[in-house]
Amino acid sequence: MREEIVPVARSVTARPWRTLVTLVGLVAVLYGLVGSGTIWGNAQWQPKLALDLAGGTQFVLDAVPRPGSSGSITPDTMNEALKIERARVNGNGVSEADVALQGEKSLVITLPGATVDPELKKALTSAAAM
Repeated sequence: MREEIVPVARSVTARPWRTLVTLVGLVAVLYGLVGSGTIWGNAQWQPKLALDLAGGTQFVLDAVPRPGSSGSITPDTMNEALKIERARVNGNGVSEADVALQGEKSLVITLPGATVDPELKKALTSAAAM
C-alpha cells in the first residue's frame, strides 16, 4: 500500500512568530497612545495616589437629634445633611473630596491632602440645624 501525502493548507501551519509580532505591535500602539496623552493631553505616566498613600483626612460625623427636640433621624434628614455637607465642601473649593452616607446615621467626609485648614474642619464638623 502506498500512502499519499496530502499537502496541509497554509493557514493550518503554526506561526508563533506572527502572534508574537502582533502582541508586540499592540503593546507599542498602547504605549504610543499613553505617550501622546502625556505630551498633548493631561495624562501622566504615574498613577495618582489615593487617599491612603497620598495622605489626607477623613471625618466620620454621627447624626444626633438636637437636645430638647422630639425629631428623629430619618433617611430624608440624612440626605439633607449629605447635601449640606457637600455644599460646604464644594463651597470651600476642596478638590476630589468625597462625602458619603455610611449606615443609617453617619456621614463620611474624605479630604485629600496632607493638611486640612482649621476653618474648613470647623465648618464641616459644625452642627447643621434642621
